[in-house]
Amino acid sequence: RFLREVLSSDPFLAGDEVPFVDFRPPSAGRAVALTQRQLAFIVANVLMGNSLADGTGDGLSALLSRCGRQAQKVGYLMSLLSFLAVLSQELHAGAQGSTLIIATPAPADGSWRQRLDRDLDAPPTLCMRQQGGESFSC
Repeated sequence: RFLREVLSSDPFLAGDEVPFVDFRPPSAGRAVALTQRQLAFIVANVLMGNSLADGTGDGLSALLSRCGRQAQKVGYLMSLLSFLAVLSQELHAGAQGSTLIIATPAPADGSWRQRLDRDLDAPPTLCMRQQGGESFSC
């Protein structure tokens, strides 16, 4: 029931679109905020074999396909199913849940202090694929 509800929802409030952050190098210091429901939506779609329409793939699907040994694949799948099982108990009636911050590491040189005021005031950049999937706008 939980997966059906999550998969039929619009957790990003973007219709059939899912915004993304390009974490390809150079990506030091990039971050994205996701709610638990949004992350459940992504995980559930990957486990169901749903992929991006343009064929570019996503990081979680790529990770699962790269796992060489069967034991690794089973471990990842069990972890993802356990994650969804926990969220099925925590997220009720369409609640978004906690917000998770996912980031790529920046250099460990203390420069974050200088960027703190500037970056906190800047609005996030959301990217959406354009109709047809060939280009995107940010």
